[in-house]
Amino acid sequence: MISIRDTHGKYVEMKKNSIGNFFSNPIYFHPHCQLSSWQPKSQPTLLVSQEDWNYIKRKDVTHEGAFGSDYREWDKKTVNDRWISGNDIRSHAWVIVWKFPGDLNYLTDEDGNNVYKTIYNVPLPVGAYSFYDDKWTSITTNSVKEFPKNIKVEKIRIDLPSGNGIHYLENESEQQVAMIGSHFFIKEFWHVSHQEKKKVISILEELYKINIYAFPCYSQHHAIVFYKTLNDDKLITPQQLAKLLAENKYLFKILEKYSYYSLKSWVSNYIKVINSNLLESVKHVPVPPQKETNTRDYKSALHKQSDPTGSLLRKKPIDEKNWVSNTPVPNNVHVEIGETKNEFTFISYKKLKGWVRSKYLYL
Repeated sequence: MISIRDTHGKYVEMKKNSIGNFFSNPIYFHPHCQLSSWQPKSQPTLLVSQEDWNYIKRKDVTHEGAFGSDYREWDKKTVNDRWISGNDIRSHAWVIVWKFPGDLNYLTDEDGNNVYKTIYNVPLPVGAYSFYDDKWTSITTNSVKEFPKNIKVEKIRIDLPSGNGIHYLENESEQQVAMIGSHFFIKEFWHVSHQEKKKVISILEELYKINIYAFPCYSQHHAIVFYKTLNDDKLITPQQLAKLLAENKYLFKILEKYSYYSLKSWVSNYIKVINSNLLESVKHVPVPPQKETNTRDYKSALHKQSDPTGSLLRKKPIDEKNWVSNTPVPNNVHVEIGETKNEFTFISYKKLKGWVRSKYLYL
């Protein structure tokens, strides 16, 4: 671990994210910081030594252009000014990186062992490019005011411990639009065959029949964008797509019909993650409820665990899975805490009351 100063002079702890001693120096990661003025905001960031960066960016290690221009170098003087404590990194130049191509998850040593930890349940930026409609069909419609076409947007990927990861696109105002990766329908990263293009066109036409306007943004983001619902002319946000996937059986059937791979885990993960508090929790530092500052007897704790959907509450403080309801308490919220028994604590959150494992609570 290292401690450094961010662009505002604030203290940031970065943890090692590389495995073993394959790299010349550890690779460090923080999920929400701004180390360069070139970064648009606080966001997931890597710190890589110059020597290791020269290896990682090679086109035979990660694909050509994998990091775009989303990195900046720190010379030794800058490193010396920013370093506070922990592993002494001042003898090298380092590179700030804020783009996370999927290739990083597959970096291995000569024996095939992974040398980079996959970062789960964190929305990772994977490139800011134009929001173009590739216009593979004659179907057209007006742009949605809050998310017009032809602006610059960032693609975000969330990797999950099991099954397919999910993506969405985000503009400078942090407004989001839903998408699915084109790799389910197009095998090549930079080339689409005639048959694959016809297949995507069929998807777009069938979606249009169920009042969903979608378009390919393959050239810029390798995406099929779910843009808006035709019956009410509203933007399809990730939350709206999760609802459509849960309620509209024809949507899944259309996508599955043309996909090279099963989409069941993608659908399951999409609904699970989007309906959790994950997307909001990474944007804000949790604030204790106002009630806590006004009532001495009121005690709260921050609830957080590895499952992005949060915790289901139990009726009794035992391992038996007897849930109070099927609605989870989301991560990164403050809850009112009561008595503790065994390894469980009784908590209240809005209308939910029940027992949760004490290790998920942070006082």
